Amino acid sequence: MTKHRSPQRLVRSALAALLAILFVPTLCAASGSVRYVTLKQVAQRTDAAVLVQFAEPKVRDVRIAMTPKGKKPEPKKWPDFVRQDRKLKVLRVLFARGGSGPKGTLFVAPGDWRFMLSLHRMYHVENRRKIPIYHRFDGRKALKQLHRKGGKAIVLLQRDKKTGWRVAARFAFLMPSATKRVRAALMAKK
Repeated sequence: MTKHRSPQRLVRSALAALLAILFVPTLCAASGSVRYVTLKQVAQRTDAAVLVQFAEPKVRDVRIAMTPKGKKPEPKKWPDFVRQDRKLKVLRVLFARGGSGPKGTLFVAPGDWRFMLSLHRMYHVENRRKIPIYHRFDGRKALKQLHRKGGKAIVLLQRDKKTGWRVAARFAFLMPSATKRVRAALMAKK
């Protein structure tokens, strides 16, 4: 038996669909979509692979002012961009391209901090909206282990002119047991 809809119900459904078409892109702009990258893809932009532990304090906030030139600072109108660098203690360098790699304790910027800065500037300064596509590596399990007391993880790093080192991709962390797989992927880089 087929169910027939009343004309009012059809109009309400059409209106709801129209509203969804108009407003869902705005709502999605805050979240964007995620595309996962493989170890092979991350290896192509990796300059070093290191086994690390967190050092205290674990995070350092770096504030970047967004006030346009010639304007007075207005934090509500142009909020600062805040980049969170992780403080890591290098236990062992597993791979280093063009040098000895990082040593000691260092602050590492997020892999996508420049992209996030451009989105922040676009939204707050230029008053434009963009639905971002985030490229990330699925290293959440290793990152979770790193957060445990005494936890260790492999992090894939890329040289950065402004920060020194940054993670090669969003969440480019691997479990210590993946050492052979990481070395093989990095050696295969052309």
